Amino acid sequence: MFDNDDFLDGMGCLGVIVMAVLLVVFAPMLSFVCCYFGGWLCKITFGPTLCNALNTLFNVSFFTPEKIPLMAGALGWIGNYFRSEKSLSLSSKKRS
Repeated sequence: MFDNDDFLDGMGCLGVIVMAVLLVVFAPMLSFVCCYFGGWLCKITFGPTLCNALNTLFNVSFFTPEKIPLMAGALGWIGNYFRSEKSLSLSSKKRS
C-alpha cells in the first residue's frame, strides 16, 4: 500500500515545514534574549551613568537602570527586522 521511501519523503517534508515555522517563531525571541543580556551587562557596568546621561540629554526623569535591559531587548528585537543581508563585493576590474 505505502512504500517506505514515500513515508520517509513525507516525513522529511513535514520536518522541513516544522523547522521553518520554528525558525520564524524563535529567531526574534533569540534576538531579544541576546540584546536583553547585553542590556543587563550594560546595567551592571555603567547603568547609572548611562541613565543620567539620557535623562540629561532628553530633559526627562524616565530612564532608570532597571529599565535598560528591557529597552535594549526591545530595540534589538525591532532592529532585527531592519537588518540587511547584502554584502559588498569589490571587483578587480578597472573602471574606465
